[in-house]
Amino acid sequence: MPFEIVVLQVGNYIPISPVRDDVAAAYKKGMEWKASKMLLPYKQLCSEKKETDRLRQVIEKEMLKVEKMKIKVKMTNIAIFLLFELVRI
Repeated sequence: MPFEIVVLQVGNYIPISPVRDDVAAAYKKGMEWKASKMLLPYKQLCSEKKETDRLRQVIEKEMLKVEKMKIKVKMTNIAIFLLFELVRI
């Protein structure tokens, strides 16, 4: 999406066409940095979800190796970390 305006610190907007090229490039880079910083937690959640899927696949594969198995799932109050304990019956 092309930038058409520049937001000044006082809250005013000016068109980007009269702004010097180096200032416009710095402004664009700053806006991209702010956007990536704002989206970082969501990217981390997505990567954690991918890791969780891989962990689930590994556990399923191990369960198929053992005939009978019981899985204990322990969760913290924050529910961020899951501890899996594989116990043979």
